[in-house]
Amino acid sequence: QNMVACFDMTTSFDGLWAMQCNATDIDNMAGVADENIADNDYGRLQVWGYAASIYISNEGTSITITKGDPIGPVSGTWGITSQATQLVGAIAGETITVSAAGYIKGFLRCI
Repeated sequence: QNMVACFDMTTSFDGLWAMQCNATDIDNMAGVADENIADNDYGRLQVWGYAASIYISNEGTSITITKGDPIGPVSGTWGITSQATQLVGAIAGETITVSAAGYIKGFLRCI
């Protein structure tokens, strides 16, 4: 729950298969899990609007994400981070300084 998934555009391009983001599919953010979803099962993703809790990937160093910054998926994680140069699926709804994994409020726009 609250973790980011991307559409699989290489293996199963059917608009249904969502997975942990990887380098190939990082620009295809599907949304944020609205519930716990078991492997190989169906579940709900929030794709638009206010989200009170979006998982932030472990940064390994202290960074500040500022309210209004574009945020998007991180390859190899279920998280999100600041994304200045790539397509995004969300906008930060608060300013937060993080170095470990955490959560942020945001506005989703995965369309």
